This record gives sequence, structure tokens and C-alpha cells, in this order.
Amino acid sequence: MVVTVEDPYEGADPPRRLPLVPNMQVGLTFTGASIDSAIAVPEASFHAGLLRIVDAKNRLELRPVTPDFPQDDHIVIARGLIAGDRIVVDDIAPAIPGLALDPIEVTK
Repeated sequence: MVVTVEDPYEGADPPRRLPLVPNMQVGLTFTGASIDSAIAVPEASFHAGLLRIVDAKNRLELRPVTPDFPQDDHIVIARGLIAGDRIVVDDIAPAIPGLALDPIEVTK
């Protein structure tokens, strides 16, 4: 990404605030409109295109999903999840479809 600063000397007050000079390293934060329909899951819960889901009978389902993009330590899912799906965030070994689960709901 290339960012252009129209007036790199504006607000300069050396030594407290240096002017921006070519190739100077700076920190930037970009914000945009939120995506209301996005479903984000912890990155650690996403394994090779699959999410571990707790089904209605508290059994393990391995569901293929399509990731859209990463955001911080989460993955935004494009397809394969619906609001209300319960995902497993801890590692289960072996993860066998149909395995009985005793889920603990975590809210954040």
C-alpha cells in the first residue's frame, strides 16, 4: 500500500514531532464501514478449510467453509456458516464426526 501525505511538514515541531520525510517509517490505522453480515471465527478454530461444529444433538460435525479474509486473530467466513452455529474453539484429538460433546458456552 502506498500512502501519500499532502503536507509532510504540517504540524512539525522538532524534536517533539518530526516532519515526515521520504522512507520514514510510520504507524497507520485504517478504519472502514463494518460488515454487518460477516461471521468471524477465531483463527485457531479453522483447520484446512473445516470448522468443527457442535450440532443440535451436541455431536461433532466437521463442516467445510469458505474463508473470506483474515482480521487480527480471526477469519471472516464467506460461506458455510449461519448465525447461531456453535463452533468448537478447543482442539479435539481425534476429531471424529459424530463424537459426543459436552459443550461449554463461552461468550465474549
